[in-house]
Amino acid sequence: MRINQGFLGWGVFLILVGAIPLAVNAGVIPAERVDDWWSYWPLILVGIGIGIVLSRTAFNWLGGLVVAATFGLMVGSLAATEPLGAVRRSGERPDGPQLRRPERDRRPGRGLDARRLG
Repeated sequence: MRINQGFLGWGVFLILVGAIPLAVNAGVIPAERVDDWWSYWPLILVGIGIGIVLSRTAFNWLGGLVVAATFGLMVGSLAATEPLGAVRRSGERPDGPQLRRPERDRRPGRGLDARRLG
């Protein structure tokens, strides 16, 4: 059985892009661990170097696999991080203070924070 190297690289990339955010949401990987996703860029150079060194061997696919895994790790980590000002599920902002839920007006015909104009 022969494995298409292009499909292998794309498969590893897509698996990591999906697995990293799922692992963060499930609590398997701490969110603080993926906040520095940009720091993995040297692994791309390592993968290119491995590909060059092993280019004439049976393991020439290994460099491409390292590069694909690194890009998958970086994009997956980026997808798992919260944008600035985002609200976490617990109701707290990433920069600190706790947010309060709006008071609900229990009177009939009234919604959240119903205020009369004028």
